Amino acid sequence: MNTRPLFYTRRRWRAAALALTLTAAAAGVAAYFLLGMPGMDHSAGVASESGARSSDATWRVVGVDAFAREVEGEAVVINVHVPDEGSIPGTDVTIPFDQLVDRPQLAYPVTARIALYCRTGRMSNLAAQALVRAGYLNVVELEGGMDAWKRDGRPLN
Repeated sequence: MNTRPLFYTRRRWRAAALALTLTAAAAGVAAYFLLGMPGMDHSAGVASESGARSSDATWRVVGVDAFAREVEGEAVVINVHVPDEGSIPGTDVTIPFDQLVDRPQLAYPVTARIALYCRTGRMSNLAAQALVRAGYLNVVELEGGMDAWKRDGRPLN
């Protein structure tokens, strides 16, 4: 005869069911990320470093060396990171990514070359999308942001 109280057995079953549910949920989340977050369009509007552009408005995502050439060239260099965590030398202006299109500092012609960066690339990606929607035709984004810049051994201000 079983001498354990009935609630002890029910508690074990509930604990086992909870553990199984949490394990299944964790496996589902892991699979979602391992599969590259299906359903999310990670490349919408982005042209490759080669400069290939589709018929709709796009921007280019470039590596550190190509971005350094943009900084030294005629581009308007904009740090869009919030909060301010430093800047790449040669930055012309700092404007928060979510306020970029509405700022009077952005009184540049739509044909001006605009080079954007943030800390990791997430905010500059959103800023590039906003600029393209606003009609800007020559937008360049630093892939990996200031983190990539620093990994390449380049200084920040």
